[in-house]
Amino acid sequence: MKWGIAGYGRFAPKFLESLVSIRDESIHAIATRSGQERARQDFPGTKIYNAYEELFHDPNVEIVYVCTTHNFHRDLTLAALQNGKHVICEKPMGVSVEETSEMISAARKYDRFLMEAMWTRYLPAYLAVKQMVEDGEIGEIQYITADFGFKSDLPPERRLLNPALAGGALYDLGVYPIALANDFLGEPDEVYAGCIRARTGVDESISMRLEYPEGRSAHLFSSIGLDSSNQARLYGTDGTIVMDLFWKVQRFAVIQGGSEQWFEFPYLRTGYLHEILDAINCIERGKIQPTLFTHEDSLLSAKIVDSVRVRAGLTF
Repeated sequence: MKWGIAGYGRFAPKFLESLVSIRDESIHAIATRSGQERARQDFPGTKIYNAYEELFHDPNVEIVYVCTTHNFHRDLTLAALQNGKHVICEKPMGVSVEETSEMISAARKYDRFLMEAMWTRYLPAYLAVKQMVEDGEIGEIQYITADFGFKSDLPPERRLLNPALAGGALYDLGVYPIALANDFLGEPDEVYAGCIRARTGVDESISMRLEYPEGRSAHLFSSIGLDSSNQARLYGTDGTIVMDLFWKVQRFAVIQGGSEQWFEFPYLRTGYLHEILDAINCIERGKIQPTLFTHEDSLLSAKIVDSVRVRAGLTF
């Protein structure tokens, strides 16, 4: 397929490094307002557009990767779908259930594939953990902890701290532990949250507690002001699984009876390759949603994000 890229910031080069390694996939055009010079240097000979609309109206573009700041995801995804393009949109796909529902409805209306790029679900190590849990290796999961935090040095006008760009720890990092808890425990009965605000008003750090039937729970944390362990732990009745750097996991440990066994499953290229391959396979089969992070998964994630924002008093 011929790909169009909407935005050329931090994520695009990593995504494209994986994309160009796949046979029969090619980068046809890149639309970017601030990264044109870098895009030209990285991909000489590729068509560069200043306006996203030019990209969406290009008849040669078959699929668009949307990797702009979060506040643009909805509008760009809808425009791409309306122009007959398949879409992979970076997470969070929408900044609310309302936006996410609208995007999914558009994919159905125009019969085009739409994926929220939750790449973690496709990584070999994550799939190995998932299989172990399904096989009952650690019994029934009763408790999950997951944190994703780093101390950002970006200025307040940049995307992480800028409320106009849908900045903050929840949107940028918190969606990862939320997606993990959803995958292993399902939809919670109750959601509790609190945050520490940055000087710009966005959440610099956010703590979340999700409660499930029969006393099960998940304690989640994300921060753009603090360095954290960046681990996820799945506590089961017969053991514990520890995932290092869980959002891009390549190694994990199974702890049982005082013994600890580590496993390594490296991802290919930059890690984005695995979700791209699923998207290509689904499109070839005429499907409009991915296999491992479905539209229902996107809606549940957005629903919990909405609940967390309300509980934490985030109204921007």
